[in-house]
Amino acid sequence: MNEPQRTQSWFVPPVDDDPAAWRNFDRLYVGHEFCEHLLPTPADVERVIAAKPAATPLTLVTPYVTDAGLVRVRELADRFLADGAFDEWVFNDWGVFRLLRERWGRPVLGRLLTRQLRDPRWLSLKREAPQNHGHIDDLALNEDFVRFLLDNGVRRVELDVIPTAWQWLPEDLRGSMYRPYTYASTTRHCLTANLDRRGNCSSRIPAGCGRECLERPLVFRHEALKCDLFLRGNTLFFRNQWDDAAPLPPFIDRVVRTQAHD
Repeated sequence: MNEPQRTQSWFVPPVDDDPAAWRNFDRLYVGHEFCEHLLPTPADVERVIAAKPAATPLTLVTPYVTDAGLVRVRELADRFLADGAFDEWVFNDWGVFRLLRERWGRPVLGRLLTRQLRDPRWLSLKREAPQNHGHIDDLALNEDFVRFLLDNGVRRVELDVIPTAWQWLPEDLRGSMYRPYTYASTTRHCLTANLDRRGNCSSRIPAGCGRECLERPLVFRHEALKCDLFLRGNTLFFRNQWDDAAPLPPFIDRVVRTQAHD
């Protein structure tokens, strides 16, 4: 059976990007999942709106936040969700969800709030039963949680590709699959923040940010792993080499392409 038609989306990075790369995508994701310091400014959003094809819809992506980050999210929402520039928004923080849920657009459950097993050691396993890739058995989608999502207008969840047995989403929910990078772990502590300013200890949550992570990705290797880990600021990623090897189930109707981390 042929796979269903899927929306192809591009995650616009928080750095200068060639708009020509956007032309073959059905939707653009703008924002950041992991760090409030990397949220776009209003000027950044205006640049994307001006450069994108007129008919291409936009998704606002928001991270877990402090009170200061919540103010930045509110500023973006007041300006760009209120006027319909974004028709949906991804939340990875329940405080953001509470702030925005009764105001604008369609809420989408971010992949930081979908409980999946994200362990790069899965890549070292032998490929058995190739039709079974992607593990969301740990996804907190029990009956009460699903009812809560649906009652609050959530009809989409964001997912990573993990190579074990699929568990199907309820029919009222649809999924977006992120490729090719899976996040392994994230924290408010940022190893690369303020590397140029030695007085600010990197073990603390940084009060400021020079966006050093955009220019200084770090690579970690260990004999126990069959893949590299890429550190971008406060988050570790690995390239999921299973992602194009197996068909996706029909409830996945969107693929989100993230920018390279290596």
